[in-house]
Amino acid sequence: MKGKKMFVLEANLDDVSGEVLGYALERLADAGAKDACCIPLLGKKGRPGFMIQAFAFEEPEKLAKIISDETGTLGVRIYECDKYLVNAEVVEKKTKYGKIRFKVAKEIEKVKPEYEDAKRIAKKTGKPLRVVIEELKEEYKR
Repeated sequence: MKGKKMFVLEANLDDVSGEVLGYALERLADAGAKDACCIPLLGKKGRPGFMIQAFAFEEPEKLAKIISDETGTLGVRIYECDKYLVNAEVVEKKTKYGKIRFKVAKEIEKVKPEYEDAKRIAKKTGKPLRVVIEELKEEYKR
């Protein structure tokens, strides 16, 4: 495992629709966030809301601006933390569906097909995504 500095960005929101939050998450991903999510919460005065979070290795101000622009929040918390990463690599392997990319972490014996590749196959074959993922994992072992 190796450690790496990461930025966490977050804001509590109590007046933003689900559609706006979904779009904000898409924008964050497109702008380089390594992950982004919304967590339900109960805020001040008993107001239901969400905490939007984004995680990045660089350019936190760029992502904070997206959060502010898209949600209208007046402030975004930014703090640095350590993220411990398992050594993993992306390998390409030929399967019955053609060449597929897999994320492989040998330290913890984990193999996972890349989401976009599995999604493409699920759409093409009409099979459920979860079934395609399991088939690909089995093919990787062969």
